[in-house]
Order: sequence, then C-alpha cells, then structure tokens
Amino acid sequence: MDPPDRPVPAEPALRLRPVPLRAHLRRRGAHALAERDPVLPGAEAVHQGPLGRSGEGIARTRAGIVGAGQVSPYYLSYLARSDDVELAAIADRDLARARERAQEYGIARVVTVDELVADDAIDCVLNLTPAQAHAELTGRALDAGKHVWSEKPPAVTLPEGRELAARAARNGLLLSCAPDTFLGASFQTARRLVDEGAIGAVVGASCSFVTPGSELWHHNPEILFGPGAGPIYDEGVYFLTALVALLGPISAVQAQAATIRKERTIATGPRAGERFDSEMPTHYVATLAFAGGALATMTMSFEVRTTTQPPLELYGTTGSLRLPFPGFYDGPLRLGRVHDTPWEEIAAEGPFLGRVRGPGLEDLARAIGERREPRCSAALALHVLETMELLHRSSDSGRRERLTTTVRRPEPMR
Repeated sequence: MDPPDRPVPAEPALRLRPVPLRAHLRRRGAHALAERDPVLPGAEAVHQGPLGRSGEGIARTRAGIVGAGQVSPYYLSYLARSDDVELAAIADRDLARARERAQEYGIARVVTVDELVADDAIDCVLNLTPAQAHAELTGRALDAGKHVWSEKPPAVTLPEGRELAARAARNGLLLSCAPDTFLGASFQTARRLVDEGAIGAVVGASCSFVTPGSELWHHNPEILFGPGAGPIYDEGVYFLTALVALLGPISAVQAQAATIRKERTIATGPRAGERFDSEMPTHYVATLAFAGGALATMTMSFEVRTTTQPPLELYGTTGSLRLPFPGFYDGPLRLGRVHDTPWEEIAAEGPFLGRVRGPGLEDLARAIGERREPRCSAALALHVLETMELLHRSSDSGRRERLTTTVRRPEPMR
C-alpha cells in the first residue's frame, strides 16, 4: 500500500561534495560480482533491454485494473502516458469509485470484477486489491489466460505464492509483482556502483524504516496490520527486494519481534477515533545472511516517533554507500570512503524520477512481447515472500531460519 503522504525517516545532515558517476568509476576501477548470482535450477541468463518501445509491430498490452483505492492513482497517472500499456478497463467493488478513476485517467470501460476477468480483450490484470485478496484474484486471472501484475505481496503465504507461480508456468503466462522501485534511477545507479567496485567487495548493509504507524494517515488502516501486512510485509518488502537486486539472494535470516501497542486509534478521515487491534507484530529487528557472504541488519517498526538513521547503507571493503528509501524510485546517493571526511553525492543516472508506480508493469508488457522473464519476476517475489515469512517464523521460534528458494539478480536496466 502506497499512501499519498507516507512518512519517511529523516536522514542525518551530511557534508556533501557532488561527484560525477563516471569520473568516480574511472577513479575506483571495476569489481565484478557475477559470483554473487546463484541461479535457480534450470534458469537461463537473458539479456534484457531498456524500457520503451523495442521496435515496430509490438502491440500495446491491454491492462485491466482491479482495485481503485489509494494506490491506484500512482499507477494510473504513470500508465496513462505509457507507450507499452493501454488502460483498457477498470473494476472495483465500489463501481462509483471505479467510474471516478476511469473519468480521471481516460479509461474507456468500467466493469465488474467478473466481467474483467472473463474479458478476452484484456491481456493482463493489474491486481491492486488488498494483500489478503491477491492470491484469489491472481489465480482467477491466470486461469482465465491472463498475465498478472500484482501489488505486493503476491500472496499472504509462501505455499499460495508457489501455487500461483506454478499455475502461471503451466498456462504459459507471466506473473510479475511489486515492488519495482529498484528499476529507478537511484537504485540502478547504485547497482552499477556496486558491480563496478565503487565500494569494493560488499560485506554488510543496514536497513531502517520506523514510523509511528499508518493509522495516522490511512482511513482504513486495519489492512496494514493484518496477515500479509505489518512493518515487514508492508515496508520491509521494499528493502528486501532492493537488497536482493543489489547483492543477490538471501540464504538465512533471524529475527525478534514485539507488539508494543496492540490497540491502535485511527487519526484521520471519517473513522477518526475508532480503535482496532493489530494482528501482526509492530516492531522487528532482524539479521540477514546473503549467499554471496554479506550480512545485513534490519529494523522495521510502526512504533517509533522519529529517527536520524538513514534508510539503507551498504558497507564495502573500500567505502560505504548511502541509498534513499527504497519505496521510491529516486533520491540521493552518497558515498563515503574515509571516517570523518565529507561524503560525496553521486548523481543518479536513469529513468523514472518521481513518486509514481508502473515501470514494472511496463517491463512486464515488454517481457510479454519479447518472450522473456520480467525483471520483477515471480521467482524474485517468491524469494522475498519466503524471506518475510521466515522472519516472522524466526521471531516466534527464536531460531535461525534457512531459505529454500534462491533467485538470480534481475538484469540491470541498459
């Protein structure tokens, strides 16, 4: 779920000196990380090109949107201008809300969910329903012969996610899943820096997303405190996906969790003052071990008022790289080399600046036409889903949990 005014942890003040990326890479040299990309059995390396049209004769993918809630304007405002995706129809349980979105973004048809799933004119379903409904709708769409882009997570449990991926494969369809923010300029630039040795071999990382809770801004926040949500599923998914895209697959995790305030009070909107109970822990502290050898720490919380800790940092043998909050496509990149010296600001290079959603669906549309795996693949989504599930399990058991899935790092944007 992506609110209009999501609170983002503050970053500490730094002394910055802008440094052009290419000049920096010439100075630091190159350091390949191919050995950090364990591959799924049977997987095949695929060279993937940039977004945008790849040639004449490729038809636009006709997308049907299910869900006209708070996240939908972020997708629709971007996709309404897309050369790869046509917004063909929209459905929602609240047809009045669907009509409002259709009028605002030029969508030709407003239909019921059943009508959209059965419509042979729809190539791909954009699943923007609440997390608890993702698996059911995605399964119906796949059974109807449609590719699917799902908001995060693809399912609430790993077995459900595996079944969806298997169903897509059996039907010769593509299943792709948010988040796609690692496709943006900042994280693609960070990927390039890591791969070319800007900070040497990566040995560690730290992640932090802490807020007082989404009941402060969301009108119906219960869905963000239920199964398939909470700070790990709702926010940690961005960090985990970005880390896997940068460093490769995770091999093991360990976590502790607590519910500090079980009862929450809605602060805004027509239900202001109503109370509800959180079904998920609200504060997590975790460690992640990567197959390539790096170790990371993670703090995700709906219990913290303010912080100066940066959202994400990578630590290498010759330097450190500070990244922006991975829920957005862009933000500052800062490079540090020596203790107590100024950090350097690195200019991000690439597309997708701004607070939008949709580049991953464009990549899915291109993947359909090019007969390749999308960058936001089902395998990536399942690996991250298992990581989140095991973090939750570890917080209950107190044990270190080993992952059973692995995945290739998504191909960088070219």
